[in-house]
Order: sequence, then structure tokens, then C-alpha cells
Amino acid sequence: MKALIAFIGLALSAITCTGQGSTAAPPTAASSPTQAFSATEIGKLTLSDTGCVLDAVPLPLAPGTISLALVNQTGAMVIVNMLRISDGHTYEEFARDILVAKKAAEAGEPVVHRPSYVIDAFSPLDVSGGASKAMTGTAVAGTYGIVCLRMYEKLGEIRPFGVAGPLEFK
Repeated sequence: MKALIAFIGLALSAITCTGQGSTAAPPTAASSPTQAFSATEIGKLTLSDTGCVLDAVPLPLAPGTISLALVNQTGAMVIVNMLRISDGHTYEEFARDILVAKKAAEAGEPVVHRPSYVIDAFSPLDVSGGASKAMTGTAVAGTYGIVCLRMYEKLGEIRPFGVAGPLEFK
């Protein structure tokens, strides 16, 4: 009997979460207006076969919605990830740790995991070979670093091959 009650409770919560069984009308365009937002363009990150290079950016930057142009000059997909560095750590420390991971990948050594003191700031973005994209998101106060990742064919793994920064938001 308890199992039946638990199952019924689970089924009801699933219906509630998915909205099935609801008699309310779905929102219309008029009842859920879209908000236009303006992102501050902060510069350009160029992806090449040897790494990633951030154009000179005047620091510090103001926190808020930002956009970074990503230009992939390689023939392969590259993944770009912007990470916030926790207080008590530095960009220089982050850059050293990413370069250790890059050297391990180049040598075919085991994965060196990303540092525990970084926080995902933006969703990683993949940029096809020869393509350009904009990475847009909201930056809060702090120091950020960018790690660029690509496929290492002989390993069959995606690993870091470049690091760029720092970006300081105050």
C-alpha cells in the first residue's frame, strides 16, 4: 500500500512539473513580453592552431552583460570557456595550471583536471573551424580567465590548448 501511495505521489508530481493536467491557458506573446538587452562588447578572442589570444582590453571592466567576439582561424572546432577565478587565487596561477594541462595533453599523459578554484561563468561555446561567434553573458565582479579546448586526435579527447586573460570586472 505504501508503495502504491508513493507511486501515485511521484506520478502527480511529474504531472505538476510538466504542466500536464493543468487547465490554465499557456502564456501568449502579449502576456510574456521579450526584453531586448544590450551587451557591452569587450573585445575579440582569436583562436589559432597554437592557442588563443585576447586583444588588449582596457581593465577594469564594469560588471554586467558583456559580449566577446570569438574568431576561429583554425580548421577545427574549438571550445571556449570563460571561468571566474575564486578569491584568494590569481590569473597567473590559473594560466600556469592550464598550461600544465596543455603540456600533459601534448605528451599524451593522463588528464589534468581543471582547477578546483574556478567557477563556470558562462556556458562553454563551440566555434566551428573558420567561423566566428559572440560569447555573451553576465559578468559579476571578479577576475576571469578563458580556456580554449580542442580535440587531441591521438588521444581521442578534448583538452586545453590555450589560455587567455585576465579579465577584471570591478
